[in-house]
Amino acid sequence: QVRPLLKPEPVDSAGATVNLIASQDAIIESVRLMAGDVVVRPGDVVRKGQLLIAGVRDIREDGYSLTEARGEVYARTTHTLTVEIPLVYEQKTYTGAPKAEKTLFFFGKAIKITKNAGIMGESCDIIRKMENFTLLGSRPLPISMETVHVMPYEMTPRTLTTEEAEALAYEQLWQRLTLATANATLLSRRVERELTDEVCRLVCTYTCVENIAIPL
Repeated sequence: QVRPLLKPEPVDSAGATVNLIASQDAIIESVRLMAGDVVVRPGDVVRKGQLLIAGVRDIREDGYSLTEARGEVYARTTHTLTVEIPLVYEQKTYTGAPKAEKTLFFFGKAIKITKNAGIMGESCDIIRKMENFTLLGSRPLPISMETVHVMPYEMTPRTLTTEEAEALAYEQLWQRLTLATANATLLSRRVERELTDEVCRLVCTYTCVENIAIPL
C-alpha cells in the first residue's frame, strides 16, 4: 500500500493555557517550576498581568515550541480589609407563628391541601420545599407535595454600645482574614480603628506570601 506522507497538524493554542501571569502586584519570593521558562527571579517587583512563566520557547531555526507553562510563583503581597459595624441598625424580628401552605401535585393537577396562608408580602420570609414520592423507595411516582412556609417579620431598631460594636467588628475581621489567608502565609498585619457616633470601622492592612501565578 502506498500512502501520502501527512504533515502533523499544528498545535491549536486557542483556549489552551500557555503562559502564567501575575494575579496582582507583588514582590517575588520563590519559584517552583514544573514546565516552561521562568522569566522572573526572587526580589523582582511585578505588576498584575506581568508574565511569570512562559510556555513559548524560541528554538531558533526551527521556530517556536509551544508547551503548557506549569508552576507556582510565591510572592509577597499586601491587602486591605475594611469592616464597618453601625451603632444603630434594623434587626429582623419574627412576629406570630409561622404558617404553611401544602399543595399536592397528582398526575399534573394541583390540589390545595391547606388554605392560603394569607401573608405573601415583603414582610415575610418564604421557604419552599418540594417532596417527591416514590414506589418502594426507588421508582418515582407522578405525585409530589409542595410545602410553602411563610414566616412574617418586622424590622425593629437596635442600638449597640461602642464595646459591642467593636467586639462584633473584630469578630468579623478575624473571620474574613482567616478566609483570605487560607492558602497563604500571613507575615504581618496592622489594624486601625475609627469610632464615630454612627459606625465602628476597622481597617486591616496585612502582608502575606501566596502563589500569584494564574493561567493566561
